Amino acid sequence: GDLTEAKASMQTARGKISSSWKRTNNSFTLDIDIPVNSTARVGVPKLGLRNVTVTESGKVVWQNAKLMPGISGITRGNETDDYVTFETGSGSYTFLLKGKK
Repeated sequence: GDLTEAKASMQTARGKISSSWKRTNNSFTLDIDIPVNSTARVGVPKLGLRNVTVTESGKVVWQNAKLMPGISGITRGNETDDYVTFETGSGSYTFLLKGKK
């Protein structure tokens, strides 16, 4: 609907997990914090966009439907019709997805 941004956090046995996101017509930004000694599966929604590129802190991590090598903390990537999903280690990440309508 009309929701363009949100944020939440939760305390776990391993530490605080937090997530915030913001969307525009042709992009989606997701900021996440994963506690130390934890892993996460992070889904970045494509919002109906195609030919998407995802950056993490300004470095291209997903392009041409494949994971780009050399991004610290990101071990795998996968794309479906609705999401680009990453497996990450602990830390702070800023994903920016851009694409075409």
